Amino acid sequence: MPSRPPAITVFAIALVVVLVAAIATTMQHVNLKQASNDDAPGTIGLAHHHAPLDIAPGQAVR
Repeated sequence: MPSRPPAITVFAIALVVVLVAAIATTMQHVNLKQASNDDAPGTIGLAHHHAPLDIAPGQAVR
């Protein structure tokens, strides 16, 4: 069975090291607290309605 070329092995090891370092760095800087599902005071949690259109459906815009 032929062995892998040394360049591919070194590249694979370097790739794994970089990925582990990136994941570890990201996890240190990310706030993992879950956000609250409560609405802010004074809001009802629903989207605002849009104003009605001035044209009927299917009519071209002038």
